[in-house]
Amino acid sequence: LNLIGQTEDHLHNTGVKDKEGGVLSMPHSDSSNSVTATFRYDTNKVYVALVVGDGDNVLYMKGTRADWMRERQTHCKLSFLVEKKKRCFPLSWTISSHLANIAPDVLRWYIEQAASSKLQMDDMIASLDTFILPPSGHLYSYPGMMPDDVQDNFIKETEQDALLLNTTGVVDWEWFTYWSATEANFYPKYSKRGIIRGIFTVNVPYLFPTDRFFPGTFFKIIEPPEGYEGKPVVMFRPREWRGTPREQTQCRNESADSTKDYLSPAELSKEIESYPKGTVAYIYLTSDGGLSFNDIADMAKLLPDHVELVSTETATAFALLN
Repeated sequence: LNLIGQTEDHLHNTGVKDKEGGVLSMPHSDSSNSVTATFRYDTNKVYVALVVGDGDNVLYMKGTRADWMRERQTHCKLSFLVEKKKRCFPLSWTISSHLANIAPDVLRWYIEQAASSKLQMDDMIASLDTFILPPSGHLYSYPGMMPDDVQDNFIKETEQDALLLNTTGVVDWEWFTYWSATEANFYPKYSKRGIIRGIFTVNVPYLFPTDRFFPGTFFKIIEPPEGYEGKPVVMFRPREWRGTPREQTQCRNESADSTKDYLSPAELSKEIESYPKGTVAYIYLTSDGGLSFNDIADMAKLLPDHVELVSTETATAFALLN
């Protein structure tokens, strides 16, 4: 194998600190609910992080996303050992830190499910379910459109949320006309304190191009502003999977730009297979177009051996190696 680097990936965000003095404090230790594993980046592989979207919506977290989590747990338990690595794959779940205040039992349930989701991989045990902040961090908003001083406060709040959930990633969606300003002025602010390291972008409206990435480019490295030491952050190119042609039949009569978000599991698997070796990318999964957990599981089973599904933490770490 052509190994060009390695990173320490701390899959530790299955435990959450409590804002209100112990509501969510659950007994756990580093050995039981976390793992520090060394993953090697291989230029002969393709790495993709799958992000379950819409975790900012409390009703979704109590309903459809909870159903997806139950289906996932059942799916993994029924897997044959020989298939387990493909059938029980890493998933990163968007989840709002506000649940710690408004629905702590719901957040506790997700933490418990994630803590029980582990897989023996070679000589280590890895947690498969990890958390990432939902669009667009502290609030359901377009922060790139905010005034400068409001952005500064928003970033501080988002960083506190990230510390609460023990994550370094945030999904950020922006209005399509603001991407240039967002990349130039907003994202570098995250690099100042180095709490957020991965920004997983979503375009609004999703059909429009962002025009921020060259063809074949899946991420950018955003350096700290001049005068700040800070740490670089990764801006990942947006890519959504909203449903399948069966679930959204009319998409086949629309433009190519719309059909790419409505692919069958086999079609998306083929797309990922075609990514150049060494690629690090992410896909945002939303049920807005009818996508189901079974679609995701079916796609994962079809991926070739050179494709590795990883958490958002691992994807960020690997991108920073490039």
